[in-house]
Amino acid sequence: FLPLIALPSHAQPFPPVPDRAESVTRRAHPGDAASPFKPRRAGAFPPPHSISIAPVSRAKLSAETGAIMDINPFLEELLGYTRADLLGKKLWEIGAFKDVAVSQEAFRELQAREVIRYEHLPLQNQAGQLIAVEFVSNVYSVNGQKVIQCNIRDITERMRLETALRESNALNESILRTIPLGMAIVDEQCRILFLNAKLK
Repeated sequence: FLPLIALPSHAQPFPPVPDRAESVTRRAHPGDAASPFKPRRAGAFPPPHSISIAPVSRAKLSAETGAIMDINPFLEELLGYTRADLLGKKLWEIGAFKDVAVSQEAFRELQAREVIRYEHLPLQNQAGQLIAVEFVSNVYSVNGQKVIQCNIRDITERMRLETALRESNALNESILRTIPLGMAIVDEQCRILFLNAKLK
């Protein structure tokens, strides 16, 4: 007796971990109605699917000194600092960015390249909790003055779910490979997608 599990042709025997969401960085222009620094409400983002999308926290910095010129409310909520705590400070002077040397080097790189991105950057909020974030910064001009736009999205929950999915897939694959019974997974055209050890 050979158990067969039929899957649609487009299916995979072990679902892959979803790709990281890609964000798009663009330069802003004076007078642009869709300025990237314009605060957005959480409901303005596309509807969530299996993983909810966190709102974007934003900070505007001086491209010359790195001092924070403006922030949106989401950044206060993310880091636990008030607007008064943050304005006028440099990023490496905030407790969230613990490695001062690395932060300063990243700022110099941003000044030179005018764009920088970290897909997984650990931050620490005021309460001491670690937060995984996606961090994208770019330089643009406003009335002839260069400023830095920092977009920060909390991906802590997404990372947790991706880890849980990988662990679940690994467990399912282990069970199928070691079950004491020959097992095959085929698609709707009877093409073999997977054979466990008993059939190899």
